[in-house]
Parts: sequence; C-alpha cells; structure tokens
Amino acid sequence: MIDIAIDPITNDIASDNGLVKITSSENEVIQRVRTRLRRVAGEWFLQTTAGVPYFNGEMLGGKNAQYILMIVRAEIAETQGVTEIKTIGLDYNKDTRKTSIFATIIVSQEQFMITEEI
Repeated sequence: MIDIAIDPITNDIASDNGLVKITSSENEVIQRVRTRLRRVAGEWFLQTTAGVPYFNGEMLGGKNAQYILMIVRAEIAETQGVTEIKTIGLDYNKDTRKTSIFATIIVSQEQFMITEEI
C-alpha cells in the first residue's frame, strides 16, 4: 500500500522542495499505527466509534495503566500490516502531565519501535 506521507512531528503533509512525499510498505504501516493512536474517539464524524477514548476518565492522567495499555494494544493490533506486538508500555511524566506510549511491533518480519505522546 502507499499513502501520502505525514510529517511525524508537525502532523502536516510531508513535502520535499514543494513536492508531496509518498510513503509505502513498512513506513506506511507505521504511519497508520501513529495515525490510529492520535485519533481521538468520536472526532471523525463518519465513524464516531473509531479512535482512542483519551478523554474517558479512566485514560486521563495515566490513572489506570492496565486499561490504557489494553485500549492501545487493541488499536495497534487492529492496524492492517501489524503482525505482532512484541512489547508495549507507558510512561507518565508528573511534571509535564504527559503520557507516552512505547511499543515494539513486527511489520513484514521487521521490528519497529514506536513512541507516541498522548
């Protein structure tokens, strides 16, 4: 599969000298995982059940780590192209009040590390 590349830092369409970048293969799957983890439940009007319920009371502030990991694991596992989740974890920074997800996944028999701040 191929898709328009999204800059992982700015979340804008990636370009090079004014030309839109394309992503494919494993990179496209990784981009889909990141997109799924960034989608907030209910934000897409065509499928309000899609996304992660970040504003659910159980998810806020990393209160219930097992619940968060269960939701995130399901979201990653449902991504087409991901064949295995090797490791998954979270880190809650009390000073910045931010939670980061860390996952090691297998795509096309290769291992990739994903880190997303939620």
